[in-house]
Amino acid sequence: MGMKRNLHLGLILIGFSTLFTACNPDDPDPIPQPEYPVKVELSHVFGAQPLSLNGPFYITENGDSFQLTKLIYHINNFEFLDASGNVVHKDNRYFMVDLSKEENPMFEFANDLTDVHKVRFTIGVADSATNYDGTLNSQFTDPMYWGMISGYINFKLEGNSPSVSNDAVVLHIGGYTEPFKNSRVIEVDLSTAASSQLGKNTIGVELDLSKYFYSPNTIDLAIVNLIHSPSDEAAKIADNWLDMFSFTGLK
Repeated sequence: MGMKRNLHLGLILIGFSTLFTACNPDDPDPIPQPEYPVKVELSHVFGAQPLSLNGPFYITENGDSFQLTKLIYHINNFEFLDASGNVVHKDNRYFMVDLSKEENPMFEFANDLTDVHKVRFTIGVADSATNYDGTLNSQFTDPMYWGMISGYINFKLEGNSPSVSNDAVVLHIGGYTEPFKNSRVIEVDLSTAASSQLGKNTIGVELDLSKYFYSPNTIDLAIVNLIHSPSDEAAKIADNWLDMFSFTGLK
C-alpha cells in the first residue's frame, strides 16, 4: 500500500515538474520556420535554340524561315494539383508575358505547397465578361484589346519570313465565343521531380515556340501569315499551344 502511495505521489510530482518546465518564462521563443513561396519561372526556346527578339531566323517544321519580332501573351488562373489530381492551391490572377520586357518572367504563389505533381494554367482570356468589359485594360499597359465583339488577343506573335510576299507575319490569336473559343488550358506534369522539394523550389516551365508552328497542326507561313480576328486558322494555332509547354526542373 505504501509503494502505491509513493508511486502515485511520484507521478504527481513529475506532472507538476513537466507543467512548470513547459510554462517556464525563461524558455526561448520557438524559432520561426522560414516560408518558401512556390514560384513558377517561364523560359522560352525555339527547339534547341534560345528564343530572342530580332535575332536569328528560325526554321519551322514546314521549312519556313522565321524571325521573331514580337511575342506577348496572357497567362492566368494557375492551379497546383496533388498526386490524386486534387487542386491544392488556386490563384485567379491574370499576368501578361511580353518578351521585350522580360525573357524569363517569374510568378510567385502560396507558401509550403509540398505535394504538387502538376501545374495547370490558361493561355488567353477565357472569361466572357472579362473579354466583353475590357476588365484587364487598367491592369496592363498593353492589354491587346480588340474590343467588345472579339475581346482580347490571347497570344500575339509577329515577325518576318521570306515565305511571305511582304515578309510580314502577324498572327494575333483571340476569340472567346463559339465557334472560336481560342484560350487553352495547359497542364504541365512535374512527376519527374521529388514532390517533397516543391515547396522550397522554383518550378521551371519552358515554352518551345517551334511547336507553335506544327504540333499538331503544321502552319505554312506562305498561306497563314495574317490573322487579326477569330478564325479557323486561329483555332488550329491555339490547339498547338497545348504541346508548347513542358517542365524543365526545380531550382
